[in-house]
Amino acid sequence: MDGQEYHPFNWNDKYEHLSHNTYHMLAMGIDSDAYTAEYTRSLFSDEEIDDYLKNCVDYVHRHNGAICATHPNVDYWSKYDIDAVDKEPMAPLSGTDIEKYWLSGKKLALMVSVDLFGFRRVFDNPSVNFIYLGDEEPCRDSVVKAVKNGHTIAATGFSEADITMDEYLPGDEIPAEDASKGELSISARIMRGEIKKVRVYSGANLIYSEDVNSESVDMKVSLAGLPLEKFVRVEVEGMNKHWICNSTPFYIK
Repeated sequence: MDGQEYHPFNWNDKYEHLSHNTYHMLAMGIDSDAYTAEYTRSLFSDEEIDDYLKNCVDYVHRHNGAICATHPNVDYWSKYDIDAVDKEPMAPLSGTDIEKYWLSGKKLALMVSVDLFGFRRVFDNPSVNFIYLGDEEPCRDSVVKAVKNGHTIAATGFSEADITMDEYLPGDEIPAEDASKGELSISARIMRGEIKKVRVYSGANLIYSEDVNSESVDMKVSLAGLPLEKFVRVEVEGMNKHWICNSTPFYIK
């Protein structure tokens, strides 16, 4: 699958005191002839950056790709039509800009990237994106569509993960009536150590938690009678807060 890393450097903008690499993005599944140097350059003002981001996102979409904001340290991505955001290092999401974005009623796929693992990413990368393709064959079009639909689970330290709500996938919209009598199926296997805990959130609230203390989990959680609002999402936490498996939310409509 073709793609390109867009790696501009920002100077004299409002975020330069935090980083000169704020607007790092990944174009996934773009047309094979869409390589360009236009989106890897220096930017020198907030106005220039705003135009750059709008044009960059539009360029990726016009060339049939999906775009992910990679390991951002500010929520600039929330103002643009970006398809996914990468949480690096992976961690619990309560109180984060990503959770706040979902709480605002907007949708976005959750992903994780490999930058923090240096050369290890060549042979021992513990981060993985589980992407649901449904009945479609793995190819550029099916992966891009799945990312745009939010059919993702982002994880570090997990070799297997499968989180569904009845027939629904992460990223799906679910009628409130279906969600109120729904059942989560949660299965996962950690690469080493033990899974410590499974947590289920609805909106900003923790609505279910269970200790596991095993290398794998395969469980059902009934949502009947639990307080539901906005969305439901799942966290499966391993031996530390950065070895964790996070689903994109199931959105309640």
